[in-house]
Amino acid sequence: MTRAVRIVRIERRVRDPALAAAFYADALGFCRGEMREGGVALRRGAEMLVLRPGGAAEDCSACDQGFQHIALPVSDMAAAMARLQYFVPSMISVGGAQLLPASSGGVAAVKFRDPDGHPVEFLRFPDGREGGIDHSAMVVADVARSLAFYRDELGLRVTSRQVNSGIGQDRLDGLSGVEVEVVALSPPMATPHVEFLGYRHPVVRRRGASATRLVFEVEGGDRPEFLKDPDGHELVLLPNRKDVLI
Repeated sequence: MTRAVRIVRIERRVRDPALAAAFYADALGFCRGEMREGGVALRRGAEMLVLRPGGAAEDCSACDQGFQHIALPVSDMAAAMARLQYFVPSMISVGGAQLLPASSGGVAAVKFRDPDGHPVEFLRFPDGREGGIDHSAMVVADVARSLAFYRDELGLRVTSRQVNSGIGQDRLDGLSGVEVEVVALSPPMATPHVEFLGYRHPVVRRRGASATRLVFEVEGGDRPEFLKDPDGHELVLLPNRKDVLI
């Protein structure tokens, strides 16, 4: 059994890595890093995002299987949104930041798209933490099937599980009558975690393919492994050897 240790980085395919990197730096607070195989590596806190050439994201709604966002903590939601608005983003959420259900711990959130159509979420935690990448959330058609893959095969641990609904969730997703099961899973090391979005309503649509890829460090193995999860999300498994972890 392959056991994941941590998420090494998150990768996104974009039309022009240099232009996309400017947006992530100027609008979202990432620090630009080195060029990497034709792409650009950026950091936000301790976490890495790599932008690679390959085209824009497909046009997916929040309940489509191709929808996969990254969540960025901000200490001041109003200031973060004011900075973002200068770049005229395409908004997913309606009516600004929404307060999530109490079971989520008093978190406020808002979703939008980067210039290549990739979904991004700002999170405002009650403790005011900021920086880094909190998680990557992906729409899944069958939560049990996805748990069998990420928990039972990769060894991630379920850290929370709840069902969100109501007007705030509708506005956050830009949908109507939302009922979504949200499952958070974490690797052993404190890195970005994974979240499933299992929409019960609207029904998950098999539309589009995610242009976001998660790169995991795993125990054992001799060479990188490229695969897809049950919903078609791309993964890379890197053996935890210094000559492989690049």
